[in-house]
Amino acid sequence: MDFRQANSYLSGLKKFGIRLRLEHTERLLSLLGNPEKRLKCIHVAGTNGKGSVCTFLDSILLEVGFNVGLYTSPHFYRLNERIKVNGKMISDKELARLTSVVKSAASKVSKEFGELTFFEVTTAMAFLYFSEKNVDFVVLEVGLGGRLDATNVVNPLVSVITSVSMDHTELLGKTVEKIAFEKACIIKKDGLVVTGAEGKALEVVEKTCREKNAVLCVVGDEVSVKPLSSSLGRQTFNLFFFGNSYKVSTRLLGRHQMYNAAIAFSVIEMLKTFHKISIAKKSVKKGLLEARIPCRFELVQKNPLVFLDGAHNPDGILKLAEALGEIHYKKLFLVFGCSYNKEYKKMIPLIAKKANSVYAVETRLAKPLEAGKLVREFRKYLKDVAVQRDVDFAVKKALKKAGERDLVLVAGSLYVAGEARRIWHKGV
Repeated sequence: MDFRQANSYLSGLKKFGIRLRLEHTERLLSLLGNPEKRLKCIHVAGTNGKGSVCTFLDSILLEVGFNVGLYTSPHFYRLNERIKVNGKMISDKELARLTSVVKSAASKVSKEFGELTFFEVTTAMAFLYFSEKNVDFVVLEVGLGGRLDATNVVNPLVSVITSVSMDHTELLGKTVEKIAFEKACIIKKDGLVVTGAEGKALEVVEKTCREKNAVLCVVGDEVSVKPLSSSLGRQTFNLFFFGNSYKVSTRLLGRHQMYNAAIAFSVIEMLKTFHKISIAKKSVKKGLLEARIPCRFELVQKNPLVFLDGAHNPDGILKLAEALGEIHYKKLFLVFGCSYNKEYKKMIPLIAKKANSVYAVETRLAKPLEAGKLVREFRKYLKDVAVQRDVDFAVKKALKKAGERDLVLVAGSLYVAGEARRIWHKGV
């Protein structure tokens, strides 16, 4: 099987959609020799911030000198982006080889349970690849939810639950408590847990930890942050951890990234304290500083400023609006598109008041919400709203209208932001 054939097979699995069950993944992994049982994982769930926390952790562990596997989703351009070892994407040759191996086992599972999904198969491929590479740690991002997500077959060193808010309600539940329950199910008996959850979601996490006798560290309680300075290049803040203060910086912008950094910092402290893993503070600080992640309030151009952000639910858009408040600009030109199943009527009021002009778009990378629906909703808040379905055309039109002191923002979906990113970056 070559890469083209592998990509064709994996793409064909997408028609089977999302399935929140573990039996298929468990059976598939058993046929592959249970590679996940040979891995030391940090398991990261949550509504927003998962990708950033994973990136921070990957960067810190690499800075120490460990061999690190990183599994994230979605990908922007190529499937290879999801599976990385030491910062490098899996090669086309290795991806094709692993696809062939896993496909053989998957065909047996399909006869017992029905066809496997894209995520079930790629998760098994990632575990197998990391096991073959003999990595020291795996930073493992949950795909959706937690309880029945294909990644929830590991017994991690630390379980992480970032912020919890309303998203994927058709699959995870109609209340924050139900969504938090799904995510809290990655917590294992006698485990270690770090969370950035608040309010009712935090109550669910705390209850789960009590039931499972897990040790819990809460960011916002035992751990907090205090901003010191910020620029377009970095932000610096004090991080307080159980009475100790650390001055740290990150190139990821927005106050929410300070809290994501604090979550990652807390995970590292858990590894040091409970697993006796040696990690120097200077490595933690440098890892936090050097972490980069596409389309998370990513600055890709100056004069005019251009930011790309993948916020795709109300809580994410609220954090994006707050981050905009820390940037100096004259007018905001917003290019906005989202997937068909997102709560756009709750998202739009949070960002519309910041905008002077809006272009509604439809990405080619996922099933989009009709631009016309976006226009009708945006026009409740401002007049200058237009349909420009093509993302590239909309961005270039916004750039043409924007002055040097203005800001162009592409937001509403990781897929929309990722498509726009091609203007400045031909690959990842």
